[in-house]
Amino acid sequence: MTLVGISISKPLADRYGERNVFGTSLFLSALCLFFYKINKKTELTIQEEQAARTKKNKIPDTPFIHSRSCRTPA
Repeated sequence: MTLVGISISKPLADRYGERNVFGTSLFLSALCLFFYKINKKTELTIQEEQAARTKKNKIPDTPFIHSRSCRTPA
C-alpha cells in the first residue's frame, strides 16, 4: 500500500496541490486506523462471547466410564 501511495503522490500533488494531497491522505489514514480499531474491538468481543459459551457448555476432560464396561467377561 505504501508503494502505491508513494508512486501516485507526485502526479496527484502536481494536479491538486501538495497541501490538498497531504490533507486527504492524512484523512484516509486516520479513517483506516479508526475502522481497524473498531474491527479489533468487535473481534475481541466475539472471541470473549465464544469463550464464555464454550466454558458454559464444556464437556469434562476425562470421559465417564460406565462401571459395566470395566468388568472383564466371565
